[in-house]
Amino acid sequence: MSTFQRGQKSKLEDLTPATKIEVGVSLGNPRGLDIDVSCFGLDEAGKLSDDRYFIFYNQPKSPCGGVAMETRGGFDKIFDVDLSRLPGNIKKLVFAATIDGGGEMSQISGSELVV
Repeated sequence: MSTFQRGQKSKLEDLTPATKIEVGVSLGNPRGLDIDVSCFGLDEAGKLSDDRYFIFYNQPKSPCGGVAMETRGGFDKIFDVDLSRLPGNIKKLVFAATIDGGGEMSQISGSELVV
């Protein structure tokens, strides 16, 4: 298990040889902000070339089933990732949190991403 700080990056192959992983996101949100958590499946150019690989509350699963978002296990969101199911054009997964409406990211404390 690896825990990440805000802005930290890593290659999955440096963390685990597994092709099936869980990515848990916890957000320290004492002010009750409306925070959305999402995952972007990016191509080699770092672009979202297929909107179906933008995983969020309104589209919780990729068409191939390689990424699925749920709420369970003490995390705000958990992404079940099966790298073997992702198409070859998806080269990078980026996990992000955004505030819907008023508020600033500096108001969020104690957030973490756990692989």
